Amino acid sequence: MSAEGTMFEWSGVYFREVVKAPASLVRVSSVIPTIYSTAASTSRHAPGIALAGVSSIGFLGFLFGPPLIGYVAQLFSLRASFAVVACFGLLITIMVTKLNIFNHSK
Repeated sequence: MSAEGTMFEWSGVYFREVVKAPASLVRVSSVIPTIYSTAASTSRHAPGIALAGVSSIGFLGFLFGPPLIGYVAQLFSLRASFAVVACFGLLITIMVTKLNIFNHSK
């Protein structure tokens, strides 16, 4: 998993130094460590099982993401394919809010 973290770190440097992107867009690199930390600290599953589940979902995204983007771009346009990615991101955000993993009161 360090390869993904390194990739995100260097892409942050690239966007900050070369593209001159705003700092709010560069802070994506902290998402992966936060997700793994949250998965490991959950009390519902053993840390190993939780990390394996999160890693599996991440690898599925790496496997199915590029072909899906290419297929939608071939059928419609590149703009439409990125709209599909944005919709999936919104769907994931809604699903995560329903998980209720941050509610520590029992």
